[in-house]
Amino acid sequence: MANNGHDQGTLPAPPANDKRARTGPIGSTIDALAKLFTSLKLTVFLLALAIFIVLAGTMAQVDKGIWQVIDEYFRVSIAWVDLQIFFPRHWFPGLPPVPGRIPFPGGWLIGFLMAFNLLATYVVRLKIHARGVRLVAGIALIVLGVLLTWLVVASGSNKDDSGNIAEIEWSTLWFLLQAGLASLGLVAFYGLFRIDP
Repeated sequence: MANNGHDQGTLPAPPANDKRARTGPIGSTIDALAKLFTSLKLTVFLLALAIFIVLAGTMAQVDKGIWQVIDEYFRVSIAWVDLQIFFPRHWFPGLPPVPGRIPFPGGWLIGFLMAFNLLATYVVRLKIHARGVRLVAGIALIVLGVLLTWLVVASGSNKDDSGNIAEIEWSTLWFLLQAGLASLGLVAFYGLFRIDP
């Protein structure tokens, strides 16, 4: 067996152009943290946590109102999940009440971690290929989407239904949506003829 200068059991030195070799232990730590926060395993784990908290919040509505559940499970960093919700009285009619609560990441914490994971992935792994007008048009489209989303949320977020008038009338919002889609269609049609075959 040919010996290529390395002992059995030791790893070869990293090449000279390896970033970790140039940055030292601090760079290696930053690389490890970047891999952790941009990991697909972390994304799947956070999705599983989100699914569980939604399930727990849904089951808690048997005994609590929707706004109480939202305040206790979703608008908190740590939610205290009652064990009783996993044994509904309709499924287990003779079972005495199950005592105890377990701490679980709440909706705000899970949402923050998911947003951080997504942003970290974009910062570390995304390479922007668009330049000039295409980049500006893409950013403008994202900003327009954020504004439209905010308009929809702001116009329908009165939780007590006491007859408060929404910030924007539905007919106005519907017209803005139609105008935006028509404008987008015209821009796409124009772009179709501007692309080289």
